[in-house]
Amino acid sequence: MIFATLLSATLLAAPPPTAPKTAMRGAFDSLTTLIWLTSGPLTPEQTADVKRELSALEKVPHALKGAQLTREPGLGAVSSLFAQYVTQTRTRLEFGDRDAVRYRVRTLASLCFACHSREQVPADFSDAEQRFSQLRLSPLERARVLAATRQFDLALTSYRQVLDGPPDHPDFARALEESLVVLVRVKGDAAATLTLLDAVTKLPLREPQRVLVSSWRTDVKAWQAEPKRLEELQREELVKACSALVASRGDVPLLRASAALTRALPLDPKDKARGELLLLLGEASSALRTPLLWDLDLLYLEACVRENVKTPLASKCAERFEERLTLGFTGSSGTHIPPDEQRRLDELRALAGKK
Repeated sequence: MIFATLLSATLLAAPPPTAPKTAMRGAFDSLTTLIWLTSGPLTPEQTADVKRELSALEKVPHALKGAQLTREPGLGAVSSLFAQYVTQTRTRLEFGDRDAVRYRVRTLASLCFACHSREQVPADFSDAEQRFSQLRLSPLERARVLAATRQFDLALTSYRQVLDGPPDHPDFARALEESLVVLVRVKGDAAATLTLLDAVTKLPLREPQRVLVSSWRTDVKAWQAEPKRLEELQREELVKACSALVASRGDVPLLRASAALTRALPLDPKDKARGELLLLLGEASSALRTPLLWDLDLLYLEACVRENVKTPLASKCAERFEERLTLGFTGSSGTHIPPDEQRRLDELRALAGKK
């Protein structure tokens, strides 16, 4: 069994509540329903159900107000971006881009549960396993739901069911990639990652997959050989180290950089270091392009612009945003940016002071 030694790793800090319990419970219910509905190709018949749950999520930012935002001012920026992203996702659905909606739902879950990762109180949503057991999901779909709602050890168990099957199974490559995301970005466990990759190399992989796994193993071994953990570095050292990891363009270094930068990101939008870290996070996330982190690069870059209006940093973030957005909507027939995304781009360009 590939994952026999992986499930003993320590979880990240348990998620604390960031808003009234009823609002967060409603968000949890809507998110799990949305992830289930979009776990496979979205059918026209499911559109009304997805719209209903997105409408429910649009109400969540209103629960973040008053004393809560006084204690944690960064939540104001996050909740504002969340509301915009929910609306944009509903617009994408109305535009007919159902594939994009599937991945954007994962980003919504990532945004919600990223705010539930600060070290304060024991886990809420403790009945998650019972709720998920009622959904008819494949092992990969179930793993994604669990990962999106920060049930990472349970997610690894579900990924194991796929990875213990034949390597030519359609879900094998995705389960392997997403297991890597959990083990590197979430758990930061080089030993467990190497154990997984060593086991996978013994399987009858196709040549492209074998080359990819070999490159991952090389990067993990380099990680193990580093004299200091990223978490031990001072801010300037961390930025320099993460910049080098992002420049390498390797999956493992990018995952490590995105994790370290997320932990170092100050909550207060007025913190001078926050903008630079948001830019680096945007660049790291854009290079990864994993379904578990879908469109987070655009959100980081957007936050960078909105929090640093009419500054050189905002201009740089707006340029990166435009590059990523244009690339995402460019194909063999040319570039076709949807009207709502074009309005978003125009607004950010104006905020950055660009003509």
